[in-house]
Amino acid sequence: MAHKVLARVFVRYNTLSDSDLLRLPVRELSAADAVVVVWTTNKLKQQRFVKDCLFPHWHVTFLAEWYWLKVVYTAACCCNHNRN
Repeated sequence: MAHKVLARVFVRYNTLSDSDLLRLPVRELSAADAVVVVWTTNKLKQQRFVKDCLFPHWHVTFLAEWYWLKVVYTAACCCNHNRN
């Protein structure tokens, strides 16, 4: 049921491609002790790209991962977060 509600309120927005992200001069624009925060969807391929490719390319050290659990008005999760 939650997926049907999500489909009705889904809004598309622009994103950057992997190659666009790799071209961002994060190392040159940030201080040595800067905190870099990257938001991704729950797609494992995208998360792996950030951790395994993007952060090393930017010379950023991965420190922590936070989760935003998006829910609908019934308090049900919008998607399955179980990765098993």
